[in-house]
Amino acid sequence: MMGVATFERLAPPQKGAVRGLLFAVPLLLPLGYILALEALLPPVFFSIAFVAMVGYLVTPLGAEFWVPSSVLAVQASGGGVAEAAIAVASVVLVDWFTALFLLWNFDLAERAPFLGKFIEKTEVRCRRFLDEKPWRRRLAAAALALYVALPVQMSGGVVGSILGRVMGIPRYRVFAIVAASSAAGAFPIAAATFVLGPQVLDWGRGWGASGLPLVLGVVVLITFIAGIAYMVRRSRRNHDEAA
Repeated sequence: MMGVATFERLAPPQKGAVRGLLFAVPLLLPLGYILALEALLPPVFFSIAFVAMVGYLVTPLGAEFWVPSSVLAVQASGGGVAEAAIAVASVVLVDWFTALFLLWNFDLAERAPFLGKFIEKTEVRCRRFLDEKPWRRRLAAAALALYVALPVQMSGGVVGSILGRVMGIPRYRVFAIVAASSAAGAFPIAAATFVLGPQVLDWGRGWGASGLPLVLGVVVLITFIAGIAYMVRRSRRNHDEAA
């Protein structure tokens, strides 16, 4: 995947074509997936998967609700493991598609007036800080993976992708982290629902109604922001001392 510097060296017509592809492909992929589902699945199971995808995308309810509710809906409609797996995979793919769109188009934010320079400097300093020690890179990746997998507010592919890029983690690695963590957070819930039944959905509803997902989501997000600020400050200090 080309970087911002490579993109800037392209001729204007090439820039327009590349930008169009980067913008359109992540939008066309979910459309193609939905059309494939509609063609391959019986209508009842397509409806379950489609509703779960849309609900996960546009409502504040997370995977802890949409995954068990989809599995239970599949079971109630006479479906088995395969149909349930497709419904859960559809929820997971929402994170994949949104992460792909953000990562391929994040350079638009980097070129925005004022904000762009701030984002770019933050990325460079965080990357420089993480590259000083290999364990720092591993710790940052592990923290991001855990955050995306947690059943808390703002922990999906959108915020996870933005945090990963701002921390200076390469985009391909951010996508891999988001993709793996989203699946790791969803499929165990699906398996538990398939075995234990409605009590898993009841747990998800109770968890959401308790307000803890929002509180924990805000706390973890603030922790990430504080960590990014620390990395920027330390990187700048180390750079000044080296100079």
